[in-house]
Amino acid sequence: MNWDQQGNKEKNKQMLKQNKQIFYDRLFNISAETSGLFRIAIHPPYDPDEALADQIEMIKHLRQRESYRFVTYSDLLSLESTSNNWT
Repeated sequence: MNWDQQGNKEKNKQMLKQNKQIFYDRLFNISAETSGLFRIAIHPPYDPDEALADQIEMIKHLRQRESYRFVTYSDLLSLESTSNNWT
């Protein structure tokens, strides 16, 4: 999920409702078509101000579930550097 589609806070407001719907559909697997994987891209300079409250709410929901693991970009870089040592 990404709140920055336009590079402009005002234009990006259209993403608020869409991202919230996607999140809750996947969290509760309403359509039964998702794996429950979330990729949340947060860009503070361009995300609408209202997105912060939604993002915090989403993170709180995910932290309450033991089945979710948070992976940051630095985690991914660590995996990449580790895999390079195997070759």
